[in-house]
Amino acid sequence: MQDCHLGVRQLASAVLFSLVLAPRAECQLHVPHIGCWPSDLHVGDTLVVVLPKPHPRELAITSPDDHWYRIVTSDSIGPYRSIIPQRAFAAMDTLRLPTHTLQAVPYLFGARDPQVIFSRSGTYTIDLGENLQGEGIPVYRCRVRYATLARPPETPPNQRLQRAGARGSRAEWLGS
Repeated sequence: MQDCHLGVRQLASAVLFSLVLAPRAECQLHVPHIGCWPSDLHVGDTLVVVLPKPHPRELAITSPDDHWYRIVTSDSIGPYRSIIPQRAFAAMDTLRLPTHTLQAVPYLFGARDPQVIFSRSGTYTIDLGENLQGEGIPVYRCRVRYATLARPPETPPNQRLQRAGARGSRAEWLGS
């Protein structure tokens, strides 16, 4: 199998292509960082996170009010268990997160009950790393904006995906 290395624009096209058509196994896709599409989310939208392959084992989301939600974690202490089993996550190259139903327990003292993560308008940060609680450990990061208002009617549902690929968020590598 041949390796495929893509830049950000080619990656967006590849994501759209793989979501619309059945993927063909002509090459192994190497994603240099994570990508989050669309970069502007509204109530009911699905956040698509494209993961590097292989990718680190933990994923978390930070809300605009600085609540930290562990989506995939290597430790399962108390209520902070992974929403997605680690084995299943390790095999994933794309993660689809429905904004209106995604729930987790915020990483706060005394918190025990899951909350809807995308509940406030603002910027959300998606972090991917080997140990997200460790300091100085490299992290993949992307940010998206979320609005609690419904998507404007001038954006037909079939064009959401096309627009998402054209305007994906800029990802960062916070390495050492």
